[in-house]
Amino acid sequence: MKWLTIFLALVVSVSASAQTFTILHSFERHNGLEDGIFPYASMTWDAAENLYGTTVGDTYYNAGAVFKWSASGEETVLYIFDNQTYHPDGVAPYGALILDAAGNLYGTTQRGGNNCRLGGCGTVFKLDTSGTETLLYMFTGAADGYYPYAGLIMDSAGNLYGTASSGGLSQCPSGCGTLFRLDTNGDFTVLHNFTHPEGSHPPRRSSPRQGWRLLWHHLGWRQVQSWGCVQV
Repeated sequence: MKWLTIFLALVVSVSASAQTFTILHSFERHNGLEDGIFPYASMTWDAAENLYGTTVGDTYYNAGAVFKWSASGEETVLYIFDNQTYHPDGVAPYGALILDAAGNLYGTTQRGGNNCRLGGCGTVFKLDTSGTETLLYMFTGAADGYYPYAGLIMDSAGNLYGTASSGGLSQCPSGCGTLFRLDTNGDFTVLHNFTHPEGSHPPRRSSPRQGWRLLWHHLGWRQVQSWGCVQV
């Protein structure tokens, strides 16, 4: 049974009848590739026009995977998240990935890690060019927030920014969510706690542009401008 697809729609004119729609890949359960199902997030491109993405479930460990779709049309599973032993490396990467200049991938998992409740409160991770995962941060479910659905953005110095959909220091019963920074030394800083009047529980999906709008809105243009430009 087909579950979801990667597709390409090439618009060759303004006429709908002249458009070409091509299915590049169909995700299936137990297809032998262990690429998973439900590719929730948008895709990320590199300079060579390779695509990178995630699936959130039904791999061997039912925890999601990171995959690459090459410009030549070949899929490679780069990493499979481990859904065993209290999910130490993360579970359910809902957010889009980002790339640095060296080709390393960065992302979040909505659950997993060794902190918080049994299923974990989420992680920030790095996947290097050899396919080795490094956990950069594990959410605790306290003032730092928990359940980071959305992806990350990166400034020119290599610092990472993102949101947690719950937790933090606010009046919501489970916390209204946080806006955070993870610097190159691994230091985690909560930049803002969301509250009811301004909106709570930051969105599960966000593009780099939407992420910078969050920073501009809550911290001010001059402070964000001093951090440099976003890398995508």
